[in-house]
Amino acid sequence: MKKALVVLLGAAVFSLGMGSDVLASDYGTITISGSATDTFVANESVVLVTNRIERDTVADAKVENDRVSAVFRESLRDIGILDKDIKTNNYTIREKETYLRDSKTYKKTFVVTNTIQVTVTDNTKTSRVIDKAAAAGISEVRLSKMDLNRKDKEALRQKLLIEAAKDARQKADALAAALGTRVVGVSSFSENSYNRTYGRSTMYDMKAVAVADSQSSVEYGEKSEDMYVSVVFKVK
Repeated sequence: MKKALVVLLGAAVFSLGMGSDVLASDYGTITISGSATDTFVANESVVLVTNRIERDTVADAKVENDRVSAVFRESLRDIGILDKDIKTNNYTIREKETYLRDSKTYKKTFVVTNTIQVTVTDNTKTSRVIDKAAAAGISEVRLSKMDLNRKDKEALRQKLLIEAAKDARQKADALAAALGTRVVGVSSFSENSYNRTYGRSTMYDMKAVAVADSQSSVEYGEKSEDMYVSVVFKVK
């Protein structure tokens, strides 16, 4: 794990010397920015699997969509994906009209779309979920998230928050000493975290996956999490 501290000195704003505010508070303030960075390997992914079936009637489209979805769900159980990690993300039924040039008429069909969200907590199973979707005849798969699970994510954020706060305090002490004063407290505090790779998604060509001899490739790699704080310190 690597750690990098980005030195960002905020504007030093003093209210020492004169004015009614100074007489009331008897201290000045300086605003300092602190930061911390760490890297991690994701241990949770979210795969969105969209099964889209078009037929002449709503009933036929729904029956076929339900069949394919059921095959896919059962295949997930075969590789150890728990039912609690499989849920419907979106389900739609829409009417579609296609213009037929030869007869100058419209053909009416119905499209049933079922998007299933699969949360994968074992890195070795993400590519297998994609392959199971292809085997079931699913038309679209998107890898929408690769990150830490909620518990580990919060632990990392708390760790970085402490490091960023310590970074800000060290810079505040150094600046205050250089200006002949000292830090005596905190007036306000704000924080913001940023995951450099979160939000990216990968769409898979399911026709290519279906005919491939090898397992789909999913690379987790290292990701970075940044934490930034802004602290208004009291100085006297």
